[in-house]
Amino acid sequence: MHSLLLTVIDSIRIDHLSNLGFPRNTRPFVDSFMECSVVFRRFFTRAAPTQPAITTLFTGQFPWVHGIVAQSGSNRLARNAPWLPEILARSGYVTAALENLVQAKKWFARGFKDYVNLRMHSDEYCPSSRLNPIALQWLERHRDRRFLLYIRYGDPHTPYQPPSPYDRMFYSGDPTATRVGSLNLFYARPLKPQLVSEWLKPAARRWPGAMGPRIEDIEWVRAQYDGAIRSVDGGIKEMIQGLDRMGLQEKTIIVVVADHIGFE
Repeated sequence: MHSLLLTVIDSIRIDHLSNLGFPRNTRPFVDSFMECSVVFRRFFTRAAPTQPAITTLFTGQFPWVHGIVAQSGSNRLARNAPWLPEILARSGYVTAALENLVQAKKWFARGFKDYVNLRMHSDEYCPSSRLNPIALQWLERHRDRRFLLYIRYGDPHTPYQPPSPYDRMFYSGDPTATRVGSLNLFYARPLKPQLVSEWLKPAARRWPGAMGPRIEDIEWVRAQYDGAIRSVDGGIKEMIQGLDRMGLQEKTIIVVVADHIGFE
């Protein structure tokens, strides 16, 4: 029996993937890894929001069967619903999750021996650069056991804040003085006010050579998103290399999937 590394990438767009014709090289490692992998090209999430999508992933049931169809509401997952982490734990697997959904719904921790709640680590959408050290340390401690390790990477989720060098990989110039007005609609009606106060305004102050008070160029936003995809590609590479160093790669089924697409 093989171990299982399940990596779920939050909010990644299929039309920004380099292996499907996107002009930016957003996933060099995963693209090369796919050459020796099984690739499902017609694999669709059964629900747009994260909570019903992940519930579907672990139950193997449609949302209208398990009853979780939205982020909010009073529905709870039935205690007798099938749940992959519980099934594997009963079969002798040691299990761990690195994500944040238990904060909203308690059933997301079911079956996991170790659960790292990202909201307790000051960042709701932890990037791979912060999650991987925790995950690799856990693997070192359990390398002699069959395991399920589930990681939900938040790199491509808003706000798009890829670390260096990915933040400047696909953009150069002054985003505060280019395509001025292209983000006016967003500033007038932001999805979340903190995306302006805690992301775009500080980004304008930090960007080298920026002359204006705020980010104006929508292409800068797209470049940051693509940089975040490239960042999580590097994170997946780091995890797989870690498995290889421990002699676990050939003993592990590695799954790379998304919970739902992101939106510009």
